[in-house]
Amino acid sequence: MTTFLKFGAVSIFFILSMASFAGSFEIKLTDLDQSNLTSDLSKIDVRYITSEVVQEAPYSIVKKTYSYLDDSHPFYIQCSEKFINFSTVGTEKKCVVSFNYELSQSGVIEAHDGFIPEAAVTQIKDSEMARMLYKTIGNGVTPTVFFSSSEMVKLTHPSTGKSFPAFRLRIDCKRDSGYKEFSCVVGAIK
Repeated sequence: MTTFLKFGAVSIFFILSMASFAGSFEIKLTDLDQSNLTSDLSKIDVRYITSEVVQEAPYSIVKKTYSYLDDSHPFYIQCSEKFINFSTVGTEKKCVVSFNYELSQSGVIEAHDGFIPEAAVTQIKDSEMARMLYKTIGNGVTPTVFFSSSEMVKLTHPSTGKSFPAFRLRIDCKRDSGYKEFSCVVGAIK
């Protein structure tokens, strides 16, 4: 579990903050972070990859889109890149990382504020959904895998008033030793 949940009076805070941040919102990532996340997400199962021809002449441009879940879920990631003349190296890498607290499903995917309203947290508790993200981030070769944005932001702790750094986006996934149970926690700064 995440340390975001280990503060007192959190449940009351979540109820108030969920009401104040209703609807979906996107996490803005730098170009470098979008490129790195696209590289990881491009390893997703082929069932979640779509291709469209954007241009045929004078040279071919194909846009590939990689989708981890969609906007019917409380959290999703969708990245895309373009390939020119059948190149194996993509360009124009873009990502959308979106949260929607109203769509949270208890015990499946739960999205909510962190210990401060600027932090968004999603817990992916459904083992199959978490497994898909686990296998995509870092190829799932170790018991825990993660993606961290290179962008760091400074926040002020609401209780202590001290400033501290945080990743704009962090994805942590883990599995058990038998490869049967998977879970992920995604933390982001709005």
